[in-house]
Amino acid sequence: MSLEEIAFQVDHLAYRLDDGKARQAESLGQVHRDAAALRRRVEEALAQQTRPEAVAMVGDTMVRHIDWRIEKASEAIGSTPKNQALCSASFTVMGATMHLEFFPQGRDTTWMPGFCALFLWCSAGVQARYQLRVGGHRSAPDVDEYASYMGHGHSNFCYLEPQVDRATDSLVVGVDILSLSVRHEVAEGLRLVDRGPESLLRCEAAVLTQRGLDRVEWRIRNILKRAREIPCGSAICSPPFAIAGVREMLLEFYPSGVLPAASGPEPGG
Repeated sequence: MSLEEIAFQVDHLAYRLDDGKARQAESLGQVHRDAAALRRRVEEALAQQTRPEAVAMVGDTMVRHIDWRIEKASEAIGSTPKNQALCSASFTVMGATMHLEFFPQGRDTTWMPGFCALFLWCSAGVQARYQLRVGGHRSAPDVDEYASYMGHGHSNFCYLEPQVDRATDSLVVGVDILSLSVRHEVAEGLRLVDRGPESLLRCEAAVLTQRGLDRVEWRIRNILKRAREIPCGSAICSPPFAIAGVREMLLEFYPSGVLPAASGPEPGG
């Protein structure tokens, strides 16, 4: 290789290095801009909760932590026999009606002495991941789907006596909603699903965290069977994904090929 060729290669590598640095700086700047935009959207959503006029617009959309304080807890617990429940007032989260059902002395299926029972009731169409609480005791997160207005929870929740605040003679029972989707059947055959603001934030965060990726793999199961079922010109589409800073991309795969391009109009036609 001549000196001129070596010099050319060196210049070419230097150009590629400078170009790479410029692209990296541009990508980093876009990451900062996207992060700032996401932060503004979160701050705007939080600010809406504090405005009186936002109640009608936002309402219970951002509610995730519910506390129910039972005053004069000793009297309430002592006067409530086994199989009898104390119920909280109804509340709503993302439009779904809920209430807590608390059995201080447990119920028939409570077999551990001194244990209470606690259930979360939700309206039909709710799928929730949640964590129940009594005093300082938390259960492991539960995942339940509500086909009708019904309760899910634990008949042997915790030993109740140490959970009562003796200084104030009160007991806090509560639930933390970790994730929630609400299905609305608005007409026959028409279903609307609200997955809450967390779903939007996860999508926006994926744009940031997956900006540095440059490769996508999509595994299609039973491809031979599906290829026989799909005619020429019809495509299988992947789920949407974000990569390299671009949101909502997808892949189209034509297992039987594409139709030939239509011929153009005849000259003068």
